[in-house]
Amino acid sequence: MLHSPFKSSFNKITKAIVIAFIFILSAINVNAQIKFTEGVIIYKVDSIISEKPIDSSNISISEIRIYKKNNLRRMDFISPPSTESSPSYIITQILNEKGLYFTIESQLFDNTKKSALFQTIEEIEKSKDEHKITNKIPEFRFKESAKKRMVLGAQVETVYRVEKDPNRTWQLLVAKNIDTSFGFFFTEYLYLTGTPFQFYFDDNTTIYHLTAQSLTEKVIDDDLFVIGKEYDITPYNTEKSPFKKN
Repeated sequence: MLHSPFKSSFNKITKAIVIAFIFILSAINVNAQIKFTEGVIIYKVDSIISEKPIDSSNISISEIRIYKKNNLRRMDFISPPSTESSPSYIITQILNEKGLYFTIESQLFDNTKKSALFQTIEEIEKSKDEHKITNKIPEFRFKESAKKRMVLGAQVETVYRVEKDPNRTWQLLVAKNIDTSFGFFFTEYLYLTGTPFQFYFDDNTTIYHLTAQSLTEKVIDDDLFVIGKEYDITPYNTEKSPFKKN
């Protein structure tokens, strides 16, 4: 069979078209990813680990909502009602240009003056340095992997949180390109880059596994990131924080 120069050229052109098509698809995939500059991520508890029997009175969390608007952040930590006499509550942390505010909303406090704890940006930075020096954060490291996939329109990576004491490894799903200042709300993730879509929360007695159920890009009202005049604001004491490890 004679070699055809036309056939050879056709094969080269076909190969070039295929390669170009692959690059186009890759570019489309990158551009299609959610940038998430403004919106809300909602997490739900999907499993619980505890050495003791679990009932409604033991469960301190059912849902977490993280709001973002440019450089503004808000986290709502929602608990389920444990009994009829013990209603649910919402712990809110707001991070804005002034600093970090902390409030608790519950029917138990309906007849009391509203209050908010406050920590300046300078105090937050100092606290981060203290965590490094005094090892207040449990000793662990984040181990990255090459596993990547799309979840809720964002590219996430599998990251392992490897702890020495206790000896355990947690598997996380992390969107590296989404910044929600997650470590400001959960200090044990202070040095994690990005936002977890699956993560663990340890409240000292129970370990909760949370998974992002939705990521919605939408306009967020500025009022969500402001503490109203009805609040008495007092300095934030990290030693009394409900997120502090005992």
